[in-house]
Amino acid sequence: MARFRYRAEDGAAPESPEALFRDLRPADRQVRDLYLRQGDVLRAYHEQQPSPADVALELPTGAGKTLVGLLIAEWRRRALGQRVAYLCPTVQLARQAAQKAQGYGLDVVTLVRRQSEWSQSDWSRFLRGRAVAVSTYHAVFNSNPRLDSAQTLVLDDAHAGEEPVANLWSIRASRDSDLYNAVLAVVAGSLPSPVAERLETTNSKVHGVGLST
Repeated sequence: MARFRYRAEDGAAPESPEALFRDLRPADRQVRDLYLRQGDVLRAYHEQQPSPADVALELPTGAGKTLVGLLIAEWRRRALGQRVAYLCPTVQLARQAAQKAQGYGLDVVTLVRRQSEWSQSDWSRFLRGRAVAVSTYHAVFNSNPRLDSAQTLVLDDAHAGEEPVANLWSIRASRDSDLYNAVLAVVAGSLPSPVAERLETTNSKVHGVGLST
């Protein structure tokens, strides 16, 4: 299937995520300026441009990482003309992030729950690069993802994505199955000796093995 890059919108693109914040008109009156750590992280990110394929940003609890992530998402949409999705672990958190985005003065679309229930107008705006999509990990990491054309993914609480991502590339085998023995025969040579011996021992308390690629 052909992939197209859509121009986000007319007008001058913000020179950086930090500059983008200065152009916003927050509806939330408590949002007046960036915290020092937020500004530091945004500047450090922008100094890496063109950025590596994968970037991890870390901020203490309560330091405003949602705003940082949304600013980066919106900047990449406007400045680079990309389709961008901001992913959260749950539907509730996705809705909260979208609500925060609106308070910050950012226009996003919320794409959660069943794909058939998504607003076609919102879906079109994401596809055309007109708005950042706020969604969940499961909307991307599933066997038949509809939200698979994003050119940038911003992962909120990235560690929480382990389960939905790992489940797609994992197999589970009970200890008394032929599959267990066949898989163990393949990987045993690459495991530390104590681990391999424990997995091979018939009276081990380990009842199964989960493998991810």
